[in-house]
Amino acid sequence: MRYLVVLDDIWETKVWDSFQSAFPSGKMGSKVMLTTRNKEVALYAYPTSEPLEPRFLTQDESLELFRKKALPGTDMPCDLEKIGREMMAKYDGLPLAVVVLGGLLSTKRKTSEEWRRVLQNITWRLIDQDRISAILALSYNDLPFYLKSCFLHLGLFPEDSSISKIKLIHLWVAE
Repeated sequence: MRYLVVLDDIWETKVWDSFQSAFPSGKMGSKVMLTTRNKEVALYAYPTSEPLEPRFLTQDESLELFRKKALPGTDMPCDLEKIGREMMAKYDGLPLAVVVLGGLLSTKRKTSEEWRRVLQNITWRLIDQDRISAILALSYNDLPFYLKSCFLHLGLFPEDSSISKIKLIHLWVAE
C-alpha cells in the first residue's frame, strides 16, 4: 500500500522528529510532504532536497485570481478591472491578500463607486505579520456585528488545540 501524507505548518524540527518514525522508509511511490514557513525545518527534514518556495503572483495572475474570487463565473467590466489592477498593485502578488480582498468584494455591490471606496479605505503600507493581520482584518471588519464576538471567541483557544463544540456554543450563547 502506498501513501501520501501532508503535514501542514510544521514550525520546529522536534515536531518532524516525532512524526518521521511513523512512516516506513523505502516505501516505493509513497511520499510525505510538509509545509513550513521555517526554511531550517524544511532543510532538516529533507537535507538532500532544496525546499520549494512559492513565488509571489504576477500582476496578471493576481488580477485573474482576484476576478475569480470577486466575480466568479463572469467577466470583469473595464471600470472594475481598472480599480482591481490598482488594488493588485498594492498587494505585491501576495495570494492570501488577493483571495481575502476578492472574497470581500464578492459580497459588495459591483459598482466602481463601491470598489473605489474599498480601495481608499484599506491600509496598504504594512509589513510581514502586521500585513497578514491587516489583510485578515478586512474579512473580520466586514462581518455583521453579531458575528464578530463569536469569531473572537476562537482566539481564546491555543493554536492547534481541539475546541469543544459544546464549550464554544456555550461561550457564544453567553455572549
